[in-house]
Amino acid sequence: MSSDRQMRQWLAQYGARVRQALRAADPRLPVADLDDLEQEVHIRLWRALKSEREIRQPASWIKQTVMSVTIDALRRASSRGDHLPKGELEEIDQYLPASGEQPPDSVGIPAQWLESRQALERIEAHLSGVAADTGRVIRLYMAGFSTAEIGRLLDWTEAKARNLLYRSLAELKKACEVSDE
Repeated sequence: MSSDRQMRQWLAQYGARVRQALRAADPRLPVADLDDLEQEVHIRLWRALKSEREIRQPASWIKQTVMSVTIDALRRASSRGDHLPKGELEEIDQYLPASGEQPPDSVGIPAQWLESRQALERIEAHLSGVAADTGRVIRLYMAGFSTAEIGRLLDWTEAKARNLLYRSLAELKKACEVSDE
């Protein structure tokens, strides 16, 4: 099968999931950057197909490429000194009712949303004061990646990722408990 045809087939099959994976990889990414990152994923996929590289597990490879593109984008933003918006807080805010409105049943109790927002603010405040590697490990873990996947993404051993994650989570838990008091 030609690489162009293979590319079209994969985009038809996995295209919708690429954007979801980009958003899930780091919700802090501005929506405007998602198109650029999605295109970069497509370019990397196309280059791999052009180099006649055999990709046996396209879904796994695409997920890995999405994470690589996301991490590269975050590194570029960090080196430029850009501050990414706190997407998690914006996502919670969109479900909060405007003042004076009754919340829809699907939203739940406003106090719970407020508590969730405050918890995220405490986590973000803690992560803003830790080493870059610590923040990356916690954010990847919170995005649903295992320690083995985190190790591969950051080019570390699984043991290093696991140890840093567990130490970091313990520190985060203590920091959040102290701020609750």
